[in-house]
Amino acid sequence: MLDSYKVLEFPRILNSIAGSCRTEIAKKKVLQLEMYDNLADLNEEQNRLEEAMTIHRVMGTLPLAPLHDISAYLAKAKMDGILAPEELMAIDHMLENIFQVTSYFNAYEGDIILLRDLVEGLEGDNGLHIEINRCIMPDGSISDHASETLYRIRKSMHALEGRIRHSMEGYLKSEKNSLSMDTLSSKNDRLVLAVKAPHKNEIKGLVHATSASGQTFFIEPESVVVMNNELNELKSQEQTEINKILQSLTRRVKYNYTRFYFDQELMSELDFIFAKARFGCDYDCIKPDINESGVLSLKQARHPLIDQERIVPNDIIIDGKMLMITGSNTGGKTVALKTAGLLSLMAISGLAVPAISASIPFFDAVYTDIGDEQSIEQSLSTYSSHMKKLIYILEHATCRSLILIDEIGSGTDPQEGACLGEAILDTLLRRDCRIIASTHYGELKSYGQSRDDITLASVGFDVETMRPTYKLKLHSIGSSYAFEIAASLGLDHEIIDQALHNKEERMSEAEKLTEKLTKQSAELDEKEERINTLLTDNEKLHNRYEHQLSIATKQKDRIVEEAQQEANKMLEEAKKTIDELTKDIMNQGTLKPHQVTAAKHALD
Repeated sequence: MLDSYKVLEFPRILNSIAGSCRTEIAKKKVLQLEMYDNLADLNEEQNRLEEAMTIHRVMGTLPLAPLHDISAYLAKAKMDGILAPEELMAIDHMLENIFQVTSYFNAYEGDIILLRDLVEGLEGDNGLHIEINRCIMPDGSISDHASETLYRIRKSMHALEGRIRHSMEGYLKSEKNSLSMDTLSSKNDRLVLAVKAPHKNEIKGLVHATSASGQTFFIEPESVVVMNNELNELKSQEQTEINKILQSLTRRVKYNYTRFYFDQELMSELDFIFAKARFGCDYDCIKPDINESGVLSLKQARHPLIDQERIVPNDIIIDGKMLMITGSNTGGKTVALKTAGLLSLMAISGLAVPAISASIPFFDAVYTDIGDEQSIEQSLSTYSSHMKKLIYILEHATCRSLILIDEIGSGTDPQEGACLGEAILDTLLRRDCRIIASTHYGELKSYGQSRDDITLASVGFDVETMRPTYKLKLHSIGSSYAFEIAASLGLDHEIIDQALHNKEERMSEAEKLTEKLTKQSAELDEKEERINTLLTDNEKLHNRYEHQLSIATKQKDRIVEEAQQEANKMLEEAKKTIDELTKDIMNQGTLKPHQVTAAKHALD
């Protein structure tokens, strides 16, 4: 079973999700993910994940900064050990994250139901958060203002250090003839003078060291020794006060031990769920329906480890007990098998899957025989390697298992391989397993056609371009297109013609007719798909034309209406002007009223 995880590259999915985790606990939990053995627990986890994905799509990534596991620090505080500044800062970092995460959920306007206990369970301690930030600087040092006593001690220390340096600089000037260097040196964390050997008795003090040649003595003057002793006493007082401050903060951590322990658990659980949610949203995944009816239905399923811009989505459906995939090599049969297996593993492990809909049986295991590599370590041939895997599957598979077999019966004599493959499939089908198998053997294709519980499918192949389409077609049989592919790769036509002749001689009339019908069916399917594509494109063009025509018609009506309104406005203004002119003329008595009326009728 663990081999199936590796073959289907499930660890790569887990590593990708773990990369989004911000806590070590969540990262470990992701990397240890495996299939659930309790359906109720699985459904609960899938529902929580769906709610997290909904929140993620609205609010974005959960605002968690990287967090260290503080369990050891909490245990240390509980046992009355004094926490170091960096340990307190790690706890403070969690408290800050609790504040950010709580604000994130408070800003969400939707309903939080399944994750409510996790969110509302976060408590933290804002008072301690403020106190740690007040006492401990970002670099881990203790702030001068952590306490009044510490401030006073450090003020005295700074003053005394200034006096020591001033005194030493005075010696540099007054004793310069006795010194071998005109700068101060440091020995044993104390400032000293580099005194020439002949003058060593002229400066009373403590000798800390001598040069390798013995010509220089490093002396701390007597007066400075006294001041440095005072400074050491102040440093001792400083450390005592720092310990008191750290002890006080540690006591508050101890008081909140249980609260902080569960806070970390809740934060890690939220991190775990939202890391999975982020992966689900990034890959446009959906929550799968986990059923106990044995129905496997993946609509527009995509393999998450293949470039999502280039991947061809496929419907992978088992109507009965088995899906048999046929078709050309390099046409996508293996990818289809791996997609079904990986998405099943993801679903039963509590992950969303990249598809538009997914109904997956509650499998107890996924077994695989994929790949034709030889087992060099065990000196096994390709056939022997396949057979050992199939024997293991036959020994362990149950009625709730999913079995993936790539090119069943390959690696040996085709006729014997096909017969053995048929017998193995018979056994697994009687056991009521769910099977997806690929083959290019004609005998197995006929076997699949003869059984109602086997759904046939083929991977598409474009005979015009001689390229696979990677599209899985249900309820169809695919040809291997071995001769056509060989020709496109440059194999001599005489060899291909001879191969075709050999094949026709060995085929029965029924096999010839079956192959001819299969190829014609495949060609018709390709033509139908191209026609459907053209119809879809034409429909899009027609809709675009109708849309543009509608816009143009509306624009025309608007322009005509505006022009009419403008013309009416101009006419009204003209009539108004004439009325005013006429009124002026009448006031002057040069026209009679009936003449004016006649003129207005003529104007209208």
